[in-house]
Amino acid sequence: MKQVVGIPGSETKCRLESAPVPKPADKQVLIKVVVSGSNPKDWKLPAWGATDAEPINNGDDIAGIVEEVGKDVIAFKVRRACVGYWRLFVADGETERRPCCSVP
Repeated sequence: MKQVVGIPGSETKCRLESAPVPKPADKQVLIKVVVSGSNPKDWKLPAWGATDAEPINNGDDIAGIVEEVGKDVIAFKVRRACVGYWRLFVADGETERRPCCSVP
């Protein structure tokens, strides 16, 4: 698969690179991305990061087709359309980013 990674630094830079297709773990869904959105934070975060930080794939608003489902997944079926995004969860004063997925 291909991914675009933001390169930290004072200038906005990114690169296209190959990456292995992951296998979904339990309670995970593998989505073949058809379209991915680019938000201001996707190009601002690398520019705000330290210059020695690792490049990162920030894209997180996607739409696609379910390719494979992990064990214990019930709501998603292979070859169904879906959307994915990241959501912030706050509990006990801690903030955690978790991927979320839904079927339109």
